[in-house]
Amino acid sequence: MSHSGTLPHESWKLRGKCVASFIYGIISIVLFWMPTVSIVLSIVAIASALKVMRGIRNSSNEIKGRGMARAGLVCGIAALLLIALRALYWASQSLDG
Repeated sequence: MSHSGTLPHESWKLRGKCVASFIYGIISIVLFWMPTVSIVLSIVAIASALKVMRGIRNSSNEIKGRGMARAGLVCGIAALLLIALRALYWASQSLDG
């Protein structure tokens, strides 16, 4: 048992969620041209990254993976921005005729 009371299997769970958040974020960027799928994956990436970062903070930063969770958060936000830019581009194209 670690100093903050975090069990080793909880540490591995959080590390797995860090990786999952990053993977969801990357997939949401790659699939930004499929807005429904990408929006869902982006929201999952952002939510899981925030949850994991909170868990790491509560463990007194004893658990590794904050960087991976932060990368998942950034990728999720980037995918949402790409979707918004794509929607604006399509809207401007439809107004032009």
